Amino acid sequence: MRTPFKVKDQENYINIFFLRDPRDLLVSDFYSKSISHEIPSNKFLKRKFLKQRKNSLEIGIDQFCLENSERLITLYKIYQEMKISCPDSYFLPYEYFFDNQSSFLKELCDLIKIPVEQEFINFLTKKAISPFRKRNIYSRQKTINHCRSGKNRQFENELKKETLEKINNKLCEVLTFWKFNI
Repeated sequence: MRTPFKVKDQENYINIFFLRDPRDLLVSDFYSKSISHEIPSNKFLKRKFLKQRKNSLEIGIDQFCLENSERLITLYKIYQEMKISCPDSYFLPYEYFFDNQSSFLKELCDLIKIPVEQEFINFLTKKAISPFRKRNIYSRQKTINHCRSGKNRQFENELKKETLEKINNKLCEVLTFWKFNI
């Protein structure tokens, strides 16, 4: 999750919001912090990182996602305010990108009024999907191997039903505004 940034006179520009379902971000963040991110070499950062990793693993995915959902609410509400304040704004969900890169890229180019040939869209599509085809094996973790799958709605399988209900309630306004299926 990247931090929102504002541009001077932002309402005068085309604003395109490319966001992932916050519930998938929570699950991805858990695995990144608990398993797949490399340990920093800097002593201070390493100590802090290992403390966070240990805490994440101790509390588990459900509690991690519950505790971190407020942070995402704050970020998504900033994006919401930005979208509302800009008359020329569009939302392209990450899920659309993941499911159909070619259509997504064509629509993005159309929105920003850049004429492109289908051949170039095909080239970009191949580049866009390559990170998801690579399978990273984290040999240090024998019990869980995590790689960037980018798959949609993983939260449905990763979280307990009661945890997902709590998160859906907490994120209801955000999920509704951005039209994520609850």
